[in-house]
Amino acid sequence: MDCKAFTLAVLALATAPAMAAAPLLTLTIHNPNPAALSQVLEVPLAGHNLPAMLKSDSGEVDTEDKNGDGKADTLLLWVTVPANGQQQVNISQGNAKPMARTHAELSVRQGGKWQGQKYVADGFTFKEADQYQTPPQLTDHSFYLRYEGPGWESDKIGYRLYLDWRNASDVFGKRTSDMVLKDVGQDGYESYHHLSDWGMDVLKVGKSLGIGSLGRLTGQGIAHFKDVKDTRYQLEKDGGLRSAFKVHYRGWKVNDETLDVDSRYQIDAGSYASKVTVSTRPATQNLVTGLVKLPATELLKGNSGDWHYMATWGKQSLSGKDDNLGLALFYKASEVAKVSEGDHDHMLQFNASEQPLHYYLMSYWPDPAKASSGDEAHFKALLTEQLTRLASPLKVSQVDWH
Repeated sequence: MDCKAFTLAVLALATAPAMAAAPLLTLTIHNPNPAALSQVLEVPLAGHNLPAMLKSDSGEVDTEDKNGDGKADTLLLWVTVPANGQQQVNISQGNAKPMARTHAELSVRQGGKWQGQKYVADGFTFKEADQYQTPPQLTDHSFYLRYEGPGWESDKIGYRLYLDWRNASDVFGKRTSDMVLKDVGQDGYESYHHLSDWGMDVLKVGKSLGIGSLGRLTGQGIAHFKDVKDTRYQLEKDGGLRSAFKVHYRGWKVNDETLDVDSRYQIDAGSYASKVTVSTRPATQNLVTGLVKLPATELLKGNSGDWHYMATWGKQSLSGKDDNLGLALFYKASEVAKVSEGDHDHMLQFNASEQPLHYYLMSYWPDPAKASSGDEAHFKALLTEQLTRLASPLKVSQVDWH
């Protein structure tokens, strides 16, 4: 071959399209519903090893280490399947990490010292913690944890959990699909209460359970976490299609009953909802969760099979007196002993159970700049969609390894 022909051959190879990577596995996914459905699917890897970076020919893909041994044991796939349809998805080796469509974090203030129950420092410098044990002097408004506890978000909504005696969940309304919590509260403990480019804290929790927090029902009302021997936080997964963390409470004493409680919070890409898993030792009959009860709101209920929801809609947003906010809890009727009303909450009282309890909290905040008369209908559609994901989810009917 002469020099010119050789050069042309090399150029042809260099500019030829790369051969598509052979799939590592193929999934067949079925949607049994009369409308298209999108969700993050879990696929157990069952001993199969996959590369750290993957790609899909339909949707996004991620992995999760559920048993904490440092190895991925679950495939996560964001997919949309048409109504009453079936879809094949090929998973192959990729060359990039999954896009960050979720985030979870806990940040601890640095450079100061405790003065009683207040942490005093010059400025606001924080350090993220993957594991954390609360100091005994920590209380509400100690100015120690950035926005007072763990935060977690999807590309739709954000939440925070007060990691003190209140143990209440709050809502961060978002005006963007970007991950924003890493920047929230970096300039102080007041800024996120005001509307900004990213959004704001939109829920007034007060003395309530906020949205989906835990409490214990007593003859005097709901007991929060005022008497707890030890509270610990542990980050499980941050980024990609799912983020999750755990909070462990040891020695939660109410009257003469002391409990250990393990709670896990998870949020998936594309979702307004966050899954909560709770275990208590021993089992108890007085564990409750709920939604803050505020005036000028409508109480909504619905169900599909064992999955039910309780929701509120109305002018309960801190973003403005005329701004609406939707709040919801999804629960299994078989796990709930009673639905009732308290002084500050719409309540769910759980059955005593030796097994973990599962429920979902969900919020929808219409950006005031884009609010419309159709926002309530959209919230109700989101309730129906989430109920469908729980009662009639997408199903992986076949997994073919190559």
